Amino acid sequence: KNLQSIQSHLEYPIVSVGMIKWIAKKFLESEFYISTHFSVSYRIFHFLLREITRRNKPLCPIILQLLIKAFNPPGELSTNEKERIRTIIVEDLLYMIKYGFVVPVLKEVASMSLGTLLRFFVKKLLAVIEGPFSESFVGTFIQIISSSSNREILLSHNDTRSAVLKFLQSLDRASLSLFVQPVVDDLTKEFSAPLASSLSLSTSLSSSVVSA
Repeated sequence: KNLQSIQSHLEYPIVSVGMIKWIAKKFLESEFYISTHFSVSYRIFHFLLREITRRNKPLCPIILQLLIKAFNPPGELSTNEKERIRTIIVEDLLYMIKYGFVVPVLKEVASMSLGTLLRFFVKKLLAVIEGPFSESFVGTFIQIISSSSNREILLSHNDTRSAVLKFLQSLDRASLSLFVQPVVDDLTKEFSAPLASSLSLSTSLSSSVVSA
């Protein structure tokens, strides 16, 4: 009942801002992650952040920065606990994309190390977006998938390989900039190669930097 009452007031920016600040304080305290109420509270806090995303889109930049900071929680946590926390945060990032906050999220992801969660992020992302794609979207997404470590992660599973390849093949080459087009062509060749071959290809793309 209390949660429903809070939820009904999130349409007011002043309430949402106050809620974000309160959640930020909790997320950045190591004591919160070892508290007895952590498991329940953490999910509720993320539910509230998603509600604010949906109801108050101008506050999305603040929420995004909070999620980026919370991606590496303070304190001594087990690997499994950190992975669970980061999975929820990645789900929140995808939720923000769903509600139109696309390129800013991708730019942050481009500078993050998601590890194997990158497969989850990319697969879910490519399942919800539709063309035509803006130049900034294409440039930033190509920046994400063209790094050596990220390519290795994406190429190692057939489902993400197929999803990325389908996206690359759907791009209108004529609309790509002269800088992006050759990178897209090389990536298309790499993601369409047999699994063993693609993993052993040269890392020449590693030095390619695609501006957003």
